[in-house]
Amino acid sequence: MCGLGFSIVSEALSRPRESLTDRIEHRGPDFNGSKKFCYSLNETGKQFSLSFSHRRLAITDFSSLANQPLIVDDQFIIIFNGAIFNYKELRGILQSLGANFVTDSDTEVIVQGYKFYGLDVFKKLQGMWSIVIWDKLCSSVYFSRDPFGIKPLFYYQKNHEFYCFSEVKQLLDIVNLSVNDDSLTYFLNYGVTNFGNETLFNGIFEFESGFVYEFDLITEKLEKRESVICEANLIGLDYSKSLNNNLSSAFNADVPYSVSVSGGLDSSILAYLGKQATNKPHKNTVYTSVSSDSSNSEEIWAEQITNELGFNLVKVRTDFFDFKNHLPQIIYHLETPTQSMSAYFNYFVYQSMKKDGVKMSFCGQGADELFGGYSQFQYARFFNFLPRFIGNPLSRILDVLLSFSWRHTHHPILKYKSHKRIEHFFKKVKKPFFNLNDVIDYFLLKDPLPRYLHWEDRLSMAHSIESRVPFLQQSIYLLAKDVPWRLRYKQGFTKYILRKTYKDKISDKILFRKDKKGFANSEQFWILTKYSADFRVLLLENLEYLSDYIHIESAIKGYDQMVVNQHYDPIYWRIIQLGLWHRTFINKLVS
Repeated sequence: MCGLGFSIVSEALSRPRESLTDRIEHRGPDFNGSKKFCYSLNETGKQFSLSFSHRRLAITDFSSLANQPLIVDDQFIIIFNGAIFNYKELRGILQSLGANFVTDSDTEVIVQGYKFYGLDVFKKLQGMWSIVIWDKLCSSVYFSRDPFGIKPLFYYQKNHEFYCFSEVKQLLDIVNLSVNDDSLTYFLNYGVTNFGNETLFNGIFEFESGFVYEFDLITEKLEKRESVICEANLIGLDYSKSLNNNLSSAFNADVPYSVSVSGGLDSSILAYLGKQATNKPHKNTVYTSVSSDSSNSEEIWAEQITNELGFNLVKVRTDFFDFKNHLPQIIYHLETPTQSMSAYFNYFVYQSMKKDGVKMSFCGQGADELFGGYSQFQYARFFNFLPRFIGNPLSRILDVLLSFSWRHTHHPILKYKSHKRIEHFFKKVKKPFFNLNDVIDYFLLKDPLPRYLHWEDRLSMAHSIESRVPFLQQSIYLLAKDVPWRLRYKQGFTKYILRKTYKDKISDKILFRKDKKGFANSEQFWILTKYSADFRVLLLENLEYLSDYIHIESAIKGYDQMVVNQHYDPIYWRIIQLGLWHRTFINKLVS
């Protein structure tokens, strides 16, 4: 896990930058490297400066030969953030084809694969990645993200400058960042951040996950080229064996690691796999976040699975005032506010891991989206059993009714109305309910998983910890789409294939729970009861930065009324976050 920066700047501008990674040491404290190249276009006489910079968090091959930017054959340059789980298998195949390796890193496997397979190499990778690769003999630079967008990659282009980076803060010293009004209002109103490839920042875009992009140095245009999703493979009927083998492959590591457990099915499976792995969790210890709201706590279930497996359990409890003091720093790392405060408590879990010497962690993100852990999957299940001549007309009728029921409601304290964003939400990102594979792809690629992965990446990397999400592999994605209904939902239990696979390995108390809460720490408990006055102060401090979007007096009155009525409205927590975000990135008052 690392951080990268890349720029293409016309030499005529006299401001080429060699490094874009000064602000992201947290992503890679083990090495900081940069290389600059000059490229001339014979046809036009134009000259460009291409700068590659990289922060390394060393997980495999700790030698200096594996540092990046990595140059192979004095021709191919790569910067890479992520981890390729099947790199040893690919390395063997490439060696049989004549490839010569000088490192044991997964980075060199990508380059050698590119030499032999071209852009098809991205279809052969299992794992998580953001990659920039250039053949110095060509006028095109290629960019790729893994199919699920586990690793971030953004870009900004203006005039004859193009920047690519892992975190927006890398541009703080280069660009005067401004607000994307539509995105900001959309978040305030709905609490979600699925902006397509847009962000909260004007002009800063996210590379779409699962695709290769090409930047043509001649035309200075960026274009989406092709998908990296691999072709369907024959999994066979032994789904449980395939699932277990693929999940286990992610546990190859040479650094101290641990597991974030919540007492739920998905993280318990990963804790079990950690117990079976050759390299056991660091100090035989796993971690959980404990809610201050006893009615919302998963502590007893986290204890259950760790006692079964014989692990030590570190319970991370977050004091409100510690939380409050860290808010600016957490916002600085997140770069995008969150829907729920519960995401913030992962920051303190990773902080605890870091203090104990952990360098890599595992979490269960993606299992619900792949195997039907959400209630919306039951709609698709229902339509699956209807004859087509009934199901298709009925789905179209319900689609119209649901679209009407999701009509726009504008919060009364908001000034700014985003008609463009509303159209995007209802016409382009509308949730599908009636086809199973559409439901899986929606939850995986549009919402909510992209939000969760963003939080996971930022909060773990804030403490220089690589967070792996083993369920999110191309092979498991293909398996999930092939699993029949009888292995998805049975006897009232969702994700039945997971429960079946690990039957007799994890106790039935964990396997057949139906009251899963996740890493819960309810903001309602803090805001409406214990610390309402403190949050009111935070609200007043941050409202002034959002005066273009919010009726200030209405917001203050609304907050007070919310506390009196004990009827929670999440918009006030969003305002606090956005105010801090504005101060940090637009006003540049926090660093």
